[in-house]
Amino acid sequence: MPYQQPDPGRSRAVLIGVSRYAHGDYPDLPSVAAGLDELNAVLTDDSLGRMAAARTTVLHSPRRERMVAAVRDAVAGAEDLLLLYFAGHGRLEPGPQEPRVGELHLLPTEAAPDEAGLHGISYRHLTGLLRESRAEHIVVILDCCYSGSALNGGQPAGRRYALITSSREMGRQWSGDGRSPTPFTSALLRVLREGVVPGRPVTVEDLPEALGQHAAADARRAARDPGSHPEDWFPNVLTVGACGRTVLSQAITSPGLSRAARLAAPLRRGVAAVRRSAPGRATRAARAAFEPGRPWWHRVLAVAAGAAVVGLAPAALAVGRLLQPGPDPCLPALELRILTTPEQEAAIARVLEGFHASPLADRPLGDRPEGCRQIGTTVHAAPTGPAVRALRDSAAWAEPERACPRTTAERDCAAPLRDVGPQPDVWLPAASTSLARVRDAVERPESALYLGEPETLARSRAVLAVPGSLKGVEEDWRPRHSLGELLAIAEREQLPVRHADPDSSEAALAHALAESLAPDNTGLPEQDEEVPADDSRLLCALAGEEPRAALLIAEPTAAMLLEESLGPACLTGSRSRYLYGAADAGFTAYYPNDVPALDLTFVPVHWEGATADAADRREAVERLRRWLRSDEGRWALAEQGFRDRDDRREYLGGRSALNQQDALWAYPLPVAPPVREGRMVRLLDNAGADRRAGRGNP
Repeated sequence: MPYQQPDPGRSRAVLIGVSRYAHGDYPDLPSVAAGLDELNAVLTDDSLGRMAAARTTVLHSPRRERMVAAVRDAVAGAEDLLLLYFAGHGRLEPGPQEPRVGELHLLPTEAAPDEAGLHGISYRHLTGLLRESRAEHIVVILDCCYSGSALNGGQPAGRRYALITSSREMGRQWSGDGRSPTPFTSALLRVLREGVVPGRPVTVEDLPEALGQHAAADARRAARDPGSHPEDWFPNVLTVGACGRTVLSQAITSPGLSRAARLAAPLRRGVAAVRRSAPGRATRAARAAFEPGRPWWHRVLAVAAGAAVVGLAPAALAVGRLLQPGPDPCLPALELRILTTPEQEAAIARVLEGFHASPLADRPLGDRPEGCRQIGTTVHAAPTGPAVRALRDSAAWAEPERACPRTTAERDCAAPLRDVGPQPDVWLPAASTSLARVRDAVERPESALYLGEPETLARSRAVLAVPGSLKGVEEDWRPRHSLGELLAIAEREQLPVRHADPDSSEAALAHALAESLAPDNTGLPEQDEEVPADDSRLLCALAGEEPRAALLIAEPTAAMLLEESLGPACLTGSRSRYLYGAADAGFTAYYPNDVPALDLTFVPVHWEGATADAADRREAVERLRRWLRSDEGRWALAEQGFRDRDDRREYLGGRSALNQQDALWAYPLPVAPPVREGRMVRLLDNAGADRRAGRGNP
C-alpha cells in the first residue's frame, strides 16, 4: 500500500511545550524545553522532516489564549497535514462526559490546581477545534501524565486522524532528568532520526512497535536501577482512516543487521577476541612458567590455566554460534518514490494499490527470495511549479548540505527535500508540458539526474465545471464552443470563473495557452481572490461556501465534485457546506473545443551516483511502467476518471469512471496545435509578474 508524503507548503504544525509553571504546586519541566527545540529541528530538517519552518509554530510555556489561537491558525491554514504536539503537565478533571474518572486537560503556564478545568484545555475542546480543519490528515502527539485517557475521548469523526500518547490511561510518568528531553520524546526523536523499517520512511503506523521497544528497554533499565524513578512511560497510538500511512520522517534505516543482532554485535566481537587471544596468552604464560628458576607452583598454575582454556573453548564456540544471527528470510522491499501533483495524489495512490497485488510486484527482485514483499511505493505530491524548479535545480536535491551557502537568506535557499519531498524514481506530471519545462535543465552537466524515456499513460480533458448549467448552451457528443465563447457566456450570466495558478496547475496552463492562441486573446478571467496554487486548493476553497463559481479544471478533478469517494477530505469536514449529490451543488462540465487534452506522463528519474541498488530500481520502475499500460493498469486509471491514451471517445476500459453520473460525458478529445515552448515560457513569466504585483489574473 502506498505511503502519503505530506506537502510542506500545505501543512501546518504547532509544537507546544510548557516547561515553566506560575503555580508552585506544578513543578517546572526543563526536559520539556529541551525536547521541544529538538523536535522542531527534526521536523523542519531539510533531509528528514516533512514540515516547513515558516509554517511551524513553536510555543515555549504559553498562556491558554496563545495556545488556542495557535491551534486555530493552524486549523485555518492546514490543507494536507495538521500536526499538533503538546508536552507539559496533564490533569484529569471532572467533566460532563466523564464526571467520575475525569477528562484530560492540558495545562498552560498559568494553570492552578483549583482551576485546572478553567485554565486547561480539555481534549474534547481540542478535538472540537481540530474538527473544523480541512486538512487531509491530522496527527496529535501528547507527552503528559494521563495522556492515555485521551484514547477514550471523542475523536474527530470522519477524518484521517492519529493520536499518539505517552502514558497509560490513569498513568503518571517521569518528567526526565532536566537536561535531555523527556523519555517519551527522546524515543520519538530517535525513531524520527534513525528510521524504523529498512528501505522506507517513518510512518505513523511504525510508531507503536518502535516506541514500545524503547519503552520496554527503559522499563528494564529502571528495574535494574534501585534509584530510578518508578513511574514509567507507556506509548499508545490510535489511527483512524488511512492516517497510519502518513510519513513523519524521511529517515531510512540501513538494511543491515536486525535490532537484536546490532545489540549482540559487541558481545560477539568480545567473544571472538577472547577466542583469538586466549591460545597465544596461554602459550606465553606456559613458557614463562617453565623458565629455569621459577617456583614449582608456577608450573602447576600454568597446567591448570591451559586445561581451563582447552575446556572453555567449546563453550566459547557455542556462545558465538548462539549470538550469530540467523539469515533473514526476507530483505526489505524496494520502495519506489512517486512524485505527482496534489490533485492527483489520492487517485495515483489508489491506482497503485492494484500494482502491489499484481504478479509484476510479487516476482523476485534482485536477491529478495520468492514469497517476500518485493516492491513498495511511496506517493508524494507537490504543485507543478515547485516540482519543476526542484528538478531543474537537482543538485540541491542530491546534496542539500551544499545547496544553500551561509550568506544566503533562508527564503532564497532551495530546499527540495523539505518543500517537495524525497528524490523521486518516477515523476507523474498531469501533462507533458511540465516535462518540456525541465528537459533543457536536466541535460546540463551540473544536473544530478537524467530522465528516462517518457510515456503517455492516459489522457483527460480540461473542462469548465459550472454549478448548475449555462443557459442556452446545449452540448451533444461534439463540443461546439471555444473557451473564449464559454467564458463570455459565463460573464453574461454574471457567473465568476476561478482557476489555479498556471505555473502549478497543468489544467490552468492548458486553458491559458488556448486563450493565448485565441483571436481576441483576452486571457483567463480576473479573480478578486488570491489565485490558488493548484487545483486541489481550488477545490478546497469550496469547503467553506456554497458552490457559486465556475472552475477551470481537469476532468478527473471535476469527478471529485460529483463523487464523494473520489473527493478530497476538505469537502467532507464539518466546516464544509458543500453537499455531494445536492441538486444545487451539481456541476455540469463544458468541454471547450480549442483546449488541448492533458496527457498523464510516466517519466523515470535516474540519479547520478546512485549505484547501490540502481539495477533493482530500474527493473522495479520498468515493472511499474508495464503494469500501468496493461489492461489491469488501464482499468485502475479508468476508475479514477482518466481516459484512454489512444484518444478514443470512451473512458479507459470502456466504462464510465464517474459511476454513471450524467453531468460528464465522454466527449472526444480536441485536436490542438502543438505548444511552442517559447510561448509557454512567456505566458508563465507574465503570470509570475502578475502574481508578484498582486494581480489576480495570471
